[in-house]
Amino acid sequence: MAIAAPFTPPTLAPPIEPSDRVIAESVCAGQTYTAPLKWSDKADNESAFRVNRDGKPIASTKSNKERDTDKPPGSGPYTYGVKAFNSAGASKRVNVEEEGCLS
Repeated sequence: MAIAAPFTPPTLAPPIEPSDRVIAESVCAGQTYTAPLKWSDKADNESAFRVNRDGKPIASTKSNKERDTDKPPGSGPYTYGVKAFNSAGASKRVNVEEEGCLS
């Protein structure tokens, strides 16, 4: 009688980075400044996305979500980055530059 080998689950790879990231019509109105961020989810194995402003984490979104809105302190300019995450690790961070509110 042969004994079957134990089941080995497949290895999960880190997700690939999102693409097509943009700042979608930032709003500069009086004291209000918002930067709507959009990206395309190119991974099928992420558990979340993390958003950075100038290299510092500012938000975490659910998987398959392709947008977030930042209300930064001040008028910019800023560099935003987005990474996809899962239990195996992180994708490369992709960045987009935001001009800020110009006087």
